[in-house]
Amino acid sequence: MLKNNILISGTSSGLGKFLIKNLGGYKLSRKKKISFYKNKKWDLIIHNGFYREGDGNKALINSINLSYQISRFDSKKTIFISSMLIHDKKNQTLYVRSKKLCESFFKNKKNNYIIRLGSLVGKEMQKNTIYKVLFIKKPKITVSKKSKYSFISYDEVLKLILKIKKQNKIKKVNFYRDDFMSIEKISNIFNKNIKYGNFYFKSGKLKSSCKIDFIEIFKNKTSLNILNDLVKEINIKNNKK
Repeated sequence: MLKNNILISGTSSGLGKFLIKNLGGYKLSRKKKISFYKNKKWDLIIHNGFYREGDGNKALINSINLSYQISRFDSKKTIFISSMLIHDKKNQTLYVRSKKLCESFFKNKKNNYIIRLGSLVGKEMQKNTIYKVLFIKKPKITVSKKSKYSFISYDEVLKLILKIKKQNKIKKVNFYRDDFMSIEKISNIFNKNIKYGNFYFKSGKLKSSCKIDFIEIFKNKTSLNILNDLVKEINIKNNKK
């Protein structure tokens, strides 16, 4: 697809693991000195690795510092993977606020791009809330049954990155779907007996009906399509073991 002069962060699991497998390139290791990466000239940098809620203040500070450092690397293009949660004014968690801060490092720079995503799913995903709901027999989760999600697949993000690689005008992309699904609805569709929590979660949503500038790639998929595809993919993977 692309030449291998690519640097990708957060490759131990999830989207980063998927991208390194499909794009090739170099994994950013926090064990190496930052100068190892800073002194190189990159064709593309995808900054995907980030602090997760509950990782602690030290992890938060390290993540912010790493984002700042990466924003200063020499690259033809740098893509920062952000979240649609930054549009949710009610739930301003540390994760959301830190994403906003890190976005500021990449804004208004000629070669930098920001992708804000809905809830990501793929076979490389960690065993988070959605994984538990889909693949654990009697899952116990922290979010309430009214919590709502808008699903995006790893493959779609890859296609979006390839599109961004070929253009220079669009600096920010908000990518999510309008057909938000509640955990309760997902539970009913997949016939699950779930023990719910009290935290209400909802991916951020924009008032504009136009979410992304490359909508033609994704318009034929729904959030339920994405979940069904994921279940099939992971079942095939498990049957091969």
